[in-house]
Amino acid sequence: MSTQAASEHPADGHDDHGHHGPKWLQHHFDTPAQQFEASKIGMWAFLVQELLFFSGLFVAYGVYRSWYPET
Repeated sequence: MSTQAASEHPADGHDDHGHHGPKWLQHHFDTPAQQFEASKIGMWAFLVQELLFFSGLFVAYGVYRSWYPET
C-alpha cells in the first residue's frame, strides 16, 4: 500500500451512511426509543452508583463515630 494513495482521498476511510431520523438522534442509535432506553439505563446506573458511594461514606462515618465516640 502506498502512502500517496491513502493520502489522496482521506475521506474514503469513513463510510458515511447519511443521517436518518430527527436531528437530535445520535448516529449510533437506530430509533428514538432505543436512544431513550439507553439513556434511561445510563441514568439508573449513575443513580445506583451514587447511592452505593454515599451509602459507603455514611456507613464509614457511623462506624468511626461508634468506635471513637469521644471525638
